[in-house]
Amino acid sequence: MTATTPNLEGRRFWIGLAVGGAVIGVGVVGGLRAASSTKPLLLTAWLLGGLLAHDALIAPLACLIGIAAARAVPASARVPLQAGLFASAIVIAVAYPALRGYGRSPDNPTVQPLGYATATLTVLAVVWASAAVWTGLRVLRTRPTEVALVVIAKAPVPGRSKTRLCPPCTPTEAALVARAALEDTLDVVARTPGVGRRIVALDGQPGPWLPDGFEVVPQPDGGLAPRLAGTFAAVHAPALLIAMDTPQVTPKLLDGAARTLAQPDVDAVLGLSEDGGYWAIGLARADGNVFDDVPMSSPRTGAAQLSRLRELGLRTELLPRLRDVDDFEDALAVARTAPGSRFATAVDRISARRNRPGARRRVVAKRPSRRS
Repeated sequence: MTATTPNLEGRRFWIGLAVGGAVIGVGVVGGLRAASSTKPLLLTAWLLGGLLAHDALIAPLACLIGIAAARAVPASARVPLQAGLFASAIVIAVAYPALRGYGRSPDNPTVQPLGYATATLTVLAVVWASAAVWTGLRVLRTRPTEVALVVIAKAPVPGRSKTRLCPPCTPTEAALVARAALEDTLDVVARTPGVGRRIVALDGQPGPWLPDGFEVVPQPDGGLAPRLAGTFAAVHAPALLIAMDTPQVTPKLLDGAARTLAQPDVDAVLGLSEDGGYWAIGLARADGNVFDDVPMSSPRTGAAQLSRLRELGLRTELLPRLRDVDDFEDALAVARTAPGSRFATAVDRISARRNRPGARRRVVAKRPSRRS
C-alpha cells in the first residue's frame, strides 16, 4: 500500500477561500442590517462600476501609457515613472470618495489639518518628487564603462559577401551593395555620440572602406553562434553588436540602444528583425552561454534568442524592429527608407540597369531567411 502526501497547496487554497468568503459574508450581512446608512444598492453599483472601469478604461489606459513610455521615455526613468503612476492611481482611488464628499456631514467633519483636495495634491507631489529623486539616483548609478559599438561584417569581396542578392545581381554588383551597406553602417557608428570603443569584427581583410577610429578584431572560426560569443569575449566590455545588414540605422537609434544597455538594471538588449532574426544584440557582460541552443539562420532565431536571454535571467530590453537586407527585394525596400545613402544609390543604380529596355531579367522567388 502506497502512502500519499496531503496536498497542502490545495488545502491552503480552500482554507483561504473559506476565510475570505466568511469575511465577505460578515460585511454583506452588516451592510444589509444597516441598509439606511450603507445603501447596499449604491454600494453594489459602485463595486460593479469599479470592475467595469478597470477592465474597460484603466487597464487599456495603463497599457497605452506603458507602450508610450517604452518608446519615448529613457530607460533610466521608466521604472520610476511606472511606480509613480501606480502610486498616483492608488492615492486617487482612495481619495476619490472623500473628494466627492460621500458620507460627509456637518456632525462628521474631517480631522485632517488640510482640505481633502490640498492633502491629495500634497501626497501626489511627494510621490512624484520621490520618482524624480529615484530617476536621478538611477542616472548616477549608470555603468561608468562606456558601451562599445561592434559591427560584425564580411569584407565586401565578390563571391563572398551578399551572395543571396545573386540573382538578380552579379557577384560584383552584390559586393558593391555590401560595401555600400558596410560604409553607411560604419559612418553611422562613427557619428554615434557618447560610446566607447568602435570595433569591426571582420571576416576578411580591411580595405579602404574602413574609416579611422575603428579597431579591427578577427572573427573566430565556426558557425555564427561561436563567432558571436567569441566577439563579445574579445571586447571585454558592455557591447552592442550589429551587423552590416541594416544600413538604415541612425546615430539616434544606436545612441538610445547603448544608453539603455548602460542602465544598472539592464543586462541585455535585442533588436528583432522582420524576417524572424535579429539585427542587434547587446550584453552588459560577455556570456558564451547566451547563444547556446539558439538556432541560427532560422525564421525563429529572434524568438529563440529572446527566450534564451530570459531563461538565463538576463533583464532584457527590446529595441525597435527593423527590416534587414537578405535578398534584393529587401534591398529595394530598405533603400526606400534611406534615400541619398550610399546603399540606396548602389541599389538604385543596379535596379536602373536591370530595368533598361533589352536588359535580361530573371524572376526569382523569395527564399526563406538564412540569417540571424
